[in-house]
Amino acid sequence: MMTRRSSRRRTSRHIVPNERQWTTYISPLDYADVGVPPGALSRMALVETEAPLPKSGSSYRYFVPQFEIFQRRVRYPKGHPQQGEWKPSTKLKKPKLVVPGAPENTVAFIDYEINDGKYLNAFFRPTPRYSEHGPKENRHVYIWYMAVRPDMREQRLGADLLDRFMLAAQAGGAVSVDFGKVMSDRVWKMMRRWAKAHEDGTYVPTVQGKNYSSR
Repeated sequence: MMTRRSSRRRTSRHIVPNERQWTTYISPLDYADVGVPPGALSRMALVETEAPLPKSGSSYRYFVPQFEIFQRRVRYPKGHPQQGEWKPSTKLKKPKLVVPGAPENTVAFIDYEINDGKYLNAFFRPTPRYSEHGPKENRHVYIWYMAVRPDMREQRLGADLLDRFMLAAQAGGAVSVDFGKVMSDRVWKMMRRWAKAHEDGTYVPTVQGKNYSSR
């Protein structure tokens, strides 16, 4: 006859916790508009094994295996008076399928590059391209994009992911972490916390960024 104790053990084996997993891979997003070639950026992603399915809509497009776009956006060409600015959107005759390739249950991610200090242009691109094994004294980290799934906010997912990312950057020998243009007040506050940690001597890499959150 099964005892009460053994019954508890058997029941516990069928409980699947909502585990958090961190993974790193090549970012599937297209950054061609800002001069970054495909496969040049890396991504650190946070996956929750029991996260609900993402909702439909444009704000969830980076958290699904694929999505459709119905409008085309292009920039004015070189030599145009509005060079580099976006043209008005034009409706596509046929929807275009985009495959960003976010793994299932992805709830937050950071797209970044590791720069060996040899800059090609203002977009922080080095040559040779994106070496993670260059001299540590020249190793800089640049954050291109950070996102949290809209329905999973207010759970510290972004903060937890960024904490792990920043510690990994330090462990990897980075001398600086650049947040670029920070469009979110929350991200700006998180960045300032790490910048203060550097000033206090508890975090080695320098931390910088430009605040666009209140503009």
